[in-house]
Amino acid sequence: MGGFSTTVPHTPTSVIPLPPPDVVHHDGSYDPEKDGLGDIPGLRYALDLFLSSHMVESETFCREMDPAM
Repeated sequence: MGGFSTTVPHTPTSVIPLPPPDVVHHDGSYDPEKDGLGDIPGLRYALDLFLSSHMVESETFCREMDPAM
């Protein structure tokens, strides 16, 4: 389909971490005080992508993880 992949090839010398596992709230609930720390790996991944000049992949990852964005 020609879309962008949210992952960037990871090599042993890559500074970009592997994508974190999905954090899914099946009941639609989200409490920042309880769930906020679980967002840090995803935020780090998105920031590392962005700062490594993979802006489109970073935005795609954020939109996939938070469709309401």
